[in-house]
Amino acid sequence: HARDIEPGFSYEMHLDHGTMIPLHFLTPAMNLPIVPIVINTLAPPLPTPRRCFLLGQAVGEVVRRDARRVGAIATGGMSHDPGERNHGLIDESFDRQFLDAMKHADAERLKSYTVEQLRAAGAGAVELLNWIALGGVLAGARGEVLAYEPVVPWATGIGAMHFNVADSA
Repeated sequence: HARDIEPGFSYEMHLDHGTMIPLHFLTPAMNLPIVPIVINTLAPPLPTPRRCFLLGQAVGEVVRRDARRVGAIATGGMSHDPGERNHGLIDESFDRQFLDAMKHADAERLKSYTVEQLRAAGAGAVELLNWIALGGVLAGARGEVLAYEPVVPWATGIGAMHFNVADSA
């Protein structure tokens, strides 16, 4: 609250595929503690990219004060418009520009996106708010694009990145 962030909470949250599939690969035995942070990417009012980045910065500050080794992940499709008017839309140019902003830790570019710009790349592209929050967590760590592919059968731009914060310290 001191950082002008008013998070909600739930004691009965059910995690969906966007959380459980990555966790399956990161901790197959599901024996590591997790703190899920879910950002509304479905229904108005959506948070602004700037607020998501600021949330990430606040989380990053807490994580860096902790002596434990902590990993942070963000999930969500890139450009896609599932079941919507533009179903099948994949904006490869937008996706590559976004990956470039993440790769170069371009905080100003990430914060300056608008929800409308994300939506222009497909209704599902607002899931990139999760990635923008991760950009805040990373505190300027540069990344590496591991893969990008416009997956036509899934009607989704798919990207994967890696950030090693220890290398940037």
